[in-house]
Amino acid sequence: MRELAEQVQILSEEVQRLREAQEFDRKLLEARTAETAPRSGASISSDRFEAVESFDGNAEAVLTGDRGNIMKCRFHITDIIFGFTSGGFGICQVSDGREIDIYF
Repeated sequence: MRELAEQVQILSEEVQRLREAQEFDRKLLEARTAETAPRSGASISSDRFEAVESFDGNAEAVLTGDRGNIMKCRFHITDIIFGFTSGGFGICQVSDGREIDIYF
């Protein structure tokens, strides 16, 4: 789980470079794989993250921004054992509605 959190941190830094308006790499609220992520009853309301909730991934992360927004991401990692280094794709959605497609 720690490795996934570190990889999410690296990905978050890349997203932050693309998004100059807000920094999301400071606080990781949750990092989960498909084995640990419940599809319902999550601690973050899914009503603001419809695009992410409809994406069928095998890992997810929820980060907070430095201006109060939350960014929820869901990824399809090619090989979950090797993590983000194996490549994949995903989607992130900011609580204000912005969506970001992710390829790694």
